[in-house]
Amino acid sequence: MTDPTATPEQFLPRNTIAEKARPMPMTNIANLYASGNQAINEMAGEAREYLKSEAAELRAACAQASVGAEVLEPAVCKRIMAAANSLREVAGSFGYGLVSEIASSLYNLVSNPSLNDRRILTVVDLHADAVEAILRQNLKDDGGEIGSAIVASLRQAVYRFAAGN
Repeated sequence: MTDPTATPEQFLPRNTIAEKARPMPMTNIANLYASGNQAINEMAGEAREYLKSEAAELRAACAQASVGAEVLEPAVCKRIMAAANSLREVAGSFGYGLVSEIASSLYNLVSNPSLNDRRILTVVDLHADAVEAILRQNLKDDGGEIGSAIVASLRQAVYRFAAGN
């Protein structure tokens, strides 16, 4: 029990908000950017191998499609979309913007349920061919003239497929 004759003491809690809100030291943005680029460069080889494995996964998904079926099975569509999604998420971070663009095109195409007949496999194969060629030739960013030619031919193939030709 407390002593009834003791004088009360005033208790003031610490002001933790003021402690947490103190000014932070200046961060050198150029150093942060340089260290981020260095980390990306160190992972580039590994990323390229990962992208190659995802392109191989596209091929495997096409091989999984049963011969003679009128439409692509949902499991095959899901597998193709998963590989395309992985490609589009990772490629741009490592300088393969063209791979990211092609993978986005493929993902959008396959995710459209009205375009899931077996003819889409030809277009999927063309996308996989394009990704493999870009990685084989190590075409960075937009790929220059070769990249422009690849994108133009893919757009034409997608257009023909979507138009039903």
